[in-house]
Amino acid sequence: MRATVALSVAAFFVMAAAGFLTGVQASDHDDGETDVKARSLNLTDHYAYRDPSDSSTLVLQMNVNPRSLPGQEYFFSTQAKYDFHVLGISDKLTRPTGETALGAHYVFRFTFGAPDSSGVQSSLLTVLRGTTAEVTDFTVQALASGVSSTTNLVNSAAGSLTLGTVVVNLRTVTFFAGLREDTFVFDVQRFFQVRDFLHRTFIVGDGTASLAANCLGGAYAAASGVAANEQDPVNLFNADDCAEDFTKNYNVLAIVMSLPVAAIDPGPGPGGAFDTWSTIAIPE
Repeated sequence: MRATVALSVAAFFVMAAAGFLTGVQASDHDDGETDVKARSLNLTDHYAYRDPSDSSTLVLQMNVNPRSLPGQEYFFSTQAKYDFHVLGISDKLTRPTGETALGAHYVFRFTFGAPDSSGVQSSLLTVLRGTTAEVTDFTVQALASGVSSTTNLVNSAAGSLTLGTVVVNLRTVTFFAGLREDTFVFDVQRFFQVRDFLHRTFIVGDGTASLAANCLGGAYAAASGVAANEQDPVNLFNADDCAEDFTKNYNVLAIVMSLPVAAIDPGPGPGGAFDTWSTIAIPE
């Protein structure tokens, strides 16, 4: 299985069909809020991996609503369609083509109702199957649906998670939706320092450009002069144990699905894999 390359990377994709807005924008973890896109429509990360405890199960995770403050409830859009796409391919070495590919293309579509007084939203998972990315192909080929509800902030913090299930091709698919801690790690301040330094040094040609020492006190140096305990041979980036994570203490709204590979029928052929990606569609 290959998880995230090309179109398998998380993307914010607004479908141009059935009255949906047109436009495609790749995810960069946090696009910020705009007049036309609320934070609940901001797709941050897409993860795809085999369950460590069961190699026959594929785990898919979609994170939205970045920078969710601790202690504050947030909600999925009631107008949007949050979709996982899974496409079986016969050769894992081929370049992903995503929406333009032919094959057993599954869409696992999540929609949400308005929150109640406790901060819980109803959730509906509809499983669709087609052979192309045309929305009309999927609307008449719904395989199954399952109703559940989101996990609110209090229960999520306590580890009391609400799980839903749906049966697809005689296999049980389990899903969760709600607030979770953002697992993305990125030292954004150091990143911009390094980017500026490299730009001035190698693009502008400024031989006097300098870079502050990293968080271990290591100054920029040639690889031959580094200390034995330095993780970065030229002391550009901060070490893991002292880097400042800009997502620390932030939450995200997560949709997680545990999908038995046998439920995707037919799956990829010998030597094959799955391309997976996430999209969000909103009405015009």
